[in-house]
Amino acid sequence: MGPFRLLYKLYFAIVFSGSLLVLSPFMFACLLLKNRMFSGIFIIRMVWSRLLQLLTFIICIKKREAPLPEGPFIICPNHQSYLDIVLMHSLFRHPFRFLGKAELLSWPIFGYFFGKTDIAVDRSNRKAAVRALDAASEAIDKGSSLVIFPEGTIPDNTPELKSFKNGAFSLAIKKQVPIVPVTMINHYKRFSDPGDVFGPAGPGLARSVIHAPIETKGMTQEDIVTLRERVYQTIKQTLKAYENR
Repeated sequence: MGPFRLLYKLYFAIVFSGSLLVLSPFMFACLLLKNRMFSGIFIIRMVWSRLLQLLTFIICIKKREAPLPEGPFIICPNHQSYLDIVLMHSLFRHPFRFLGKAELLSWPIFGYFFGKTDIAVDRSNRKAAVRALDAASEAIDKGSSLVIFPEGTIPDNTPELKSFKNGAFSLAIKKQVPIVPVTMINHYKRFSDPGDVFGPAGPGLARSVIHAPIETKGMTQEDIVTLRERVYQTIKQTLKAYENR
């Protein structure tokens, strides 16, 4: 299986870069649209997500437990793979922005558009992190939903969870917007850490569960830990329920 995994990861990288390169002129054109820039790039990302799945033989399967809220909300998924970022555009049609690590800005092509439409956070710089959260707060005020991976990074021992950081939950309470937990079930099996060349990778089903929204109206900052633990346990128990499937 090792050689196949290596070849698949190389193929995936070629498809990832090639498809993004083909679609980049259309995203550059969206930058000229001003008020419609974000919505235009979001639509192209949705097309890119589906094209990438088609060419890499990955089928995104989602289970939704309840209708999504009206208006902005914060999406909180566990993080298993770089594939999570791409497939998020197949899980949600409601436009959203990522609040993601600043390292994404260094990705060729993707990083450029990430910097234009999403919010990069440098967690090693406290002032920069505060500015990023202020930008996220402003995005919610303008009606944009956010995707925040509460683990902050992909765990070394995925699918085990890392502890969750407080940022997403503090922001949700501050803005009184719902949290939508999402469990990525087996994305790490489709495409694991690129640095682990013989790690899990291959075509197949990529399963996710979109959980019922959790309202934060009436909560205060004293409820952060309770809210964080509720989301953590929701995702952890779902992973356990699917571990033998």
